[in-house]
Amino acid sequence: MATPTEELRRRIVADINAGDPGTKLGSERDLAERYRTSRSSLRQVLAALEEAGLVHRVIGRAGGIFISHAQVQRSVAAGARLLLGGQPLPGPGFYYSPTVLAGAPPGSPAYSEELFGPVASLFRAKDAHEALRLANDSPYGLGASVWTREPDEQRLFIDGLEVGVVFVNALVASDPRLPFGGVKHSGHGRELSRQGLLEFVNTKSVRLAAAPPPAPQPTE
Repeated sequence: MATPTEELRRRIVADINAGDPGTKLGSERDLAERYRTSRSSLRQVLAALEEAGLVHRVIGRAGGIFISHAQVQRSVAAGARLLLGGQPLPGPGFYYSPTVLAGAPPGSPAYSEELFGPVASLFRAKDAHEALRLANDSPYGLGASVWTREPDEQRLFIDGLEVGVVFVNALVASDPRLPFGGVKHSGHGRELSRQGLLEFVNTKSVRLAAAPPPAPQPTE
């Protein structure tokens, strides 16, 4: 018969396998409530899972337990070249080494999934058109950063990128003056700016039909 710790590990692993890599399992408090266990028992199991590369913990205001190290491992196994990092850092805390992957093949996590953590994916393109094709070969489309001084290339990416926000020669960032949001699997609607405010209101449509012409008056 499984011990409480073994049963807790089994349930967490089942949730990991059922979820998409890179998704947030929840905060430590949420998981303790979900599995009806103490935080000390939960931390013990999470430490073992993190050592096995199944989860990655992030501490902070938006912290939680993420499936991320496994994405790096699966990408390397699929053929991506590990140029830097690729391992959780030892010692106290929950830190991941800056990681660079190159040449990730289509279908691998580094090619087609969101990577949570300091992980960069590098791809070579023979020209701007191939770079545009690679950038759009994704189920996501939140923001893109394009770096070029050629006006024709700038226009190519501005018009062709399937994203909600394009920054030219600048990093993607939120600005309260500009609507911010994505397309495809990166969500619907916009936040910030006037368009963001309109997401919180209900639109009332009113149509006034033209008044019918007056009835003809009887003649004597």
